[in-house]
Order: sequence, then structure tokens, then C-alpha cells
Amino acid sequence: MTYSTVHDGFPLGRWLNCQRQQARRDAIPTARHQVLTSIDPWWDPPWDLAWQRAYTRARTTQSRTTGSPADVRTWIRAQHAAWAHLRPQQQQLLISLGITPVGRRRTSRVSPASPGLAHARAYAARHGHLACSKDTRHDDFALGDWLTQKRRAARQGRLSPTAAHALENLDPWWCPPWPHTWQRTYQ
Repeated sequence: MTYSTVHDGFPLGRWLNCQRQQARRDAIPTARHQVLTSIDPWWDPPWDLAWQRAYTRARTTQSRTTGSPADVRTWIRAQHAAWAHLRPQQQQLLISLGITPVGRRRTSRVSPASPGLAHARAYAARHGHLACSKDTRHDDFALGDWLTQKRRAARQGRLSPTAAHALENLDPWWCPPWPHTWQRTYQ
């Protein structure tokens, strides 16, 4: 739905845009935002709304017996090409449509494990979460700062799916869609 969408005379698109802006400002999700999330978990996605609209179009046209329109087929090809740059949640949404990565070459090269990930594992094992403050140090490693950098990269779509998956396995809410201060206070 776009900003200009009107439903039964109500400017629904504009209203949802205002709700998204408010949700990003609020430290704690409001009851209204929780209801919107129960209706559509991706009403305020951490990625670009244009991607979400294209995904919704692909999802709704996929059931047609006549095949997908050309714009949807083009978008699907673009998702194949950009697979490594998509967030794990986006990849899961695509997989639910039967869209999977193609043509990925396997190599024998193995990237060295991140020292930050080892510290995150140890911290999560001890505390049960990764909702630490920015100044948290673990065994003299700046874990809080490292996690802040990873959250920023994840929100900007620059974190590798492998790293994101590893961190989600340690704490599913390591990079929540709401402000991190709320998550830290909750823990």
C-alpha cells in the first residue's frame, strides 16, 4: 500500500506512514502498534517499503494460473542476484514463496570466525541474551560496541546472512525492530 492509498474515504496510507514514524520514535511498542503487528508482522519492516510492496505483489500474484506478470518475474530475478545482501527475514519470506538462491558457487575457502562472535556466544551462554549496553566488555573485548556495529549493519542491509543467522541463533532478539534500549531494559 502506498502513501496515497485511501480506503472507504480514510487516508489509510498516510495514517500507516504516521504509525511507522511513531513506532520508530517510541521506546516501547504501543497497543495500536501491537495490534498492527498481529494483523501484519511486516507492517513496519526494517527494510525498504518498496521491497515489501514488491514482495506482497509477488505473493498475491503467485496463485494466478496465468503466471506471474513481467514486473514480478523481473523482481524475482533481482532477488536471486541480491540474495547474499538480503536480511535473513527477507530470505525466509522469499523461501516461503518458493524463491530460493540459485547459482551459488561452493568454495573450499572458509572465512575465519569473528572474535566478536566468540565473545557473543560466551556472553549469551552466561546471560541468555545479547541485550547488553554499548559499553559492555567481555574478557576485555568491546562486545557492546561490536554488537552496536552489527545491529547498524543489519538495519542497513550490510550484515552477511551468515553473521545474522549466527547472532539470531544466540538471541532471536539481538537486533529487535524496536529501540534496543527497550530490549535491554526488558532483559
